[in-house]
Amino acid sequence: MARLRRLTAPYTPTVQGAILHLLVFVLAALGAVALSNDLAPLWRRVMWGVVITIILIRFLPLGRRLGGFGRVVEIIFGVVALVVVPVFVLLAIDAGLAHLGFHDRVGPLVGLLIGGIILMLAGRVVLEPIWTGHEFPEPWVLAFACALILTVVPGVVIAALGQLNGDGTTLDQRQQVSQLDVVVLRSDAVPADEARANTPLGDWRINTWTGQVNGDQIIWAGGEPPRLNGQVNADRVLLLLPPATENDAQARWMALADRAEPRATPTYALLQSSDEKQLDAWRRPLSGVAGRAGDALPRADLGSPAATEAQLGLRAVTESPTAAADLALATAHRPLLRFDKHEPVPTPLDVDELFNHEDFAMCEGGQKIHSRCVKIKGGDELQSGFNHLSFDSHTLATDDVHSRIYVHVTHVSPDTGPEAAADTSDKGLIYLDYWWYLPDNPAHSGSGAFCGPGFSIGGATCFDHQSDWEGVTVILDGNDPVGQPVAVNYAEHDGTVRYSWAALQQLWSQTRVEGGAPPDELAIRPLVFSARGTHASYPVACDKRSCPRNAVPGIRDTSALQDNPHNGNVPWLGNTDSGCGGSCVVALPTRRGGAEPEGWNAWGGEWGTANCVWGSFCSSADPPHSPGKQGRYQHPWCTNGVFDYDGSHYSGPNPVPPCVAETVSTGAVVSGKKLLALGDSYSSGEGAGDYEPGTDTADNSCHRSRNAWPTLLAEQRHLKTLPSLACSGAIVVDVLAGRPTGEAERRLSQVGRIHGDPDLITITIGGNDIGFAKVLADCIEHNCIRDYQRPSGDLLDAAIDDLARQLPSVYRTIQAAAPGARIVVVDYPKLFPDSDPQHPTPNCAAGSLITPAEGNYLNREGQRADVAILDAARQSGVSSIDVSTALQGGELTCSGPQFINHVDPRLRLFKASFHPNADGQERIAAAVTNGLAALKG
Repeated sequence: MARLRRLTAPYTPTVQGAILHLLVFVLAALGAVALSNDLAPLWRRVMWGVVITIILIRFLPLGRRLGGFGRVVEIIFGVVALVVVPVFVLLAIDAGLAHLGFHDRVGPLVGLLIGGIILMLAGRVVLEPIWTGHEFPEPWVLAFACALILTVVPGVVIAALGQLNGDGTTLDQRQQVSQLDVVVLRSDAVPADEARANTPLGDWRINTWTGQVNGDQIIWAGGEPPRLNGQVNADRVLLLLPPATENDAQARWMALADRAEPRATPTYALLQSSDEKQLDAWRRPLSGVAGRAGDALPRADLGSPAATEAQLGLRAVTESPTAAADLALATAHRPLLRFDKHEPVPTPLDVDELFNHEDFAMCEGGQKIHSRCVKIKGGDELQSGFNHLSFDSHTLATDDVHSRIYVHVTHVSPDTGPEAAADTSDKGLIYLDYWWYLPDNPAHSGSGAFCGPGFSIGGATCFDHQSDWEGVTVILDGNDPVGQPVAVNYAEHDGTVRYSWAALQQLWSQTRVEGGAPPDELAIRPLVFSARGTHASYPVACDKRSCPRNAVPGIRDTSALQDNPHNGNVPWLGNTDSGCGGSCVVALPTRRGGAEPEGWNAWGGEWGTANCVWGSFCSSADPPHSPGKQGRYQHPWCTNGVFDYDGSHYSGPNPVPPCVAETVSTGAVVSGKKLLALGDSYSSGEGAGDYEPGTDTADNSCHRSRNAWPTLLAEQRHLKTLPSLACSGAIVVDVLAGRPTGEAERRLSQVGRIHGDPDLITITIGGNDIGFAKVLADCIEHNCIRDYQRPSGDLLDAAIDDLARQLPSVYRTIQAAAPGARIVVVDYPKLFPDSDPQHPTPNCAAGSLITPAEGNYLNREGQRADVAILDAARQSGVSSIDVSTALQGGELTCSGPQFINHVDPRLRLFKASFHPNADGQERIAAAVTNGLAALKG
């Protein structure tokens, strides 16, 4: 009661109090001005309405005029003012610090302290209602509590929602981001500098094995034959360098190739001659169902005569077949890029030079108080398992680094399904996805206040961050790629906005551009204006203090926030041919024929550091990821809205359907298409129970389960399931030819029974050919490591090498039997928990009869088999999905979730042993579903 009486107790104002009160409200008004620069007109009016209402109610003596009701209104708006006014005061002070260049010099912890003090002092002043004659009880306690809530609670809430750094996720196993194994067979002596292994080349780490051919013998340099390194992510290539005099020795060299490498390894015969007849003679054994994947090429096409074997292998295996033509097309259509006159760094930087020029480090852990970092001297040293880079962006901005932009080219084919038009000449669309790198993203939100002391919550209020990858996507008609584009997707903040080419031409005809491009260049090249600091891309210039995000006249911009100016007064040097010099546009690094990102383009971490404490309070937003890890690279056709022009009126932004996978090649997987499963027990559903009638009898032991992952996959992807042909115990011969005796179904090949015109065929095959069931039985009964690791070589290694030679013909035969289907090869999951030799992790697959060491051995050989399977698929031109970690956390452990069937209680194998149970099938189905979503064509 005493505290309530104080609310009505008289209060005598002082001159000092009046001055402080006036100062607070002036600062609050200046803070509102700072915020209004970022708001669209409608939201700006709403904000000023709220501010003016609070000030008026605080100044009007409602308590004396309206009695008790007026006092209640005063109390309510006193609480509102206690929250709103100090926030605007802090905005004004932080905006001033930003203008003076101090806000980015304050760490997040000091910033929290400074911001909390400012909020508390401003709140204490607000609690002196000198114009109303009344005072709140315990004003210092209330002001402190309000400041604490305003500074700490927002960061805690946002962190709880998972929107900030420092997620503490488990690190991946560390591997080189880009690794290439080059195996070389040559007729002349091996140069000393060609035989070395682990050579850095650009973003790659290259292991080289070189053998000299002497008759029918191969003499390996250093006595070391090539070996699989067990890393699924590694590329591999075999180069044949026959002498110019051996034009008819193809059979001998192919036999040598079979001895050196599995047939799944892409093989290139590099000839001294460019004679087409000689090239064709070498191509014949490199094609066809039983051949080796690869080609015969003139050595001159892959570089100078002095090119090293590592360079030759890299060129042969990584680039798209259309790489040169695509780059020429991208250079011709490159954007006319223009920056604002106050842009801190008005030029895109050459990333390759940065890695070689600057002191970079890659760091582990989240954006915490402290991270362990490892220095790197080039892109080839990037490894997985690190999640952000550490470097000085201010140094980057002042270093002498060349300028260039990057491009990723995607050819999207029209639908070639049964509903497609009869016209097969349509070549679809070509997406030129341009990217450029800038060292910082000084968005300067709220006139810089939102990144100031006490106000900065990275990714929520503060959008400044290290590094920035921005760009546009130019869409071409595949039937006339050198002509006018179809449309352009402008990257703006969290998405892209598409403008048809007709709309852009009309916009540019209505907009005067200082130093604009010649009309003949605008006929095929888009104008791109980069907003100051945020670097969002726009089709027209804007030199106002803040600019709408919609550039189309007559169409209202509905965005709540506006963007920074982009007057375009600073053109990029690469706009002109002389400034470009033929090298201002380069392809983003790719691998496997251009199908996947490579090197720094594939690195999974963030390009910079968010300065954070406690994982929640950050003085900057999250840095971006590499282009290859971003949605615009993976789905360049996706957009948030489309503007068009019909010759007299603009329309838009027209809504677009949710982003879905485009048909980038025949057989894309979309709803309604038909799925057929081939293969062995890992596709039939052995071990999952609920077998189909007739497949669990003495005459048919295929054990096709209704819980098998292909069936679950069809349900998840809304596909039509064709009757499965997968059969438990199947081997390669069952797929290709069938067996001469035995169960009736096994006497017929799976390929010969392909039916229903499938759109998607999945297959697992090879485990039974290696004899893994027998190996597992041997591990139970004996010590399988001792039994299989012989002085002459590991027996399982030899079986896997033999399988690798067979698999390409399997996949090619399936593709030939169903040319309209997409073939998806799926490998096998890891069965045993990994075990540290120093602290062994037991498995309970068969009591304790399979030791932790044997479990590690089986895992290692299983991974080696997966490498062979996936490499065979890639080099055979079919799709593949790796499910090796699909059952992680539920392997054959002694406790916790169980996704795999153990042996029976008598410690004897039965058919379902070491096969996924129903829960494991769901995990594999989810992994394949995710893998299909990531496939580009």
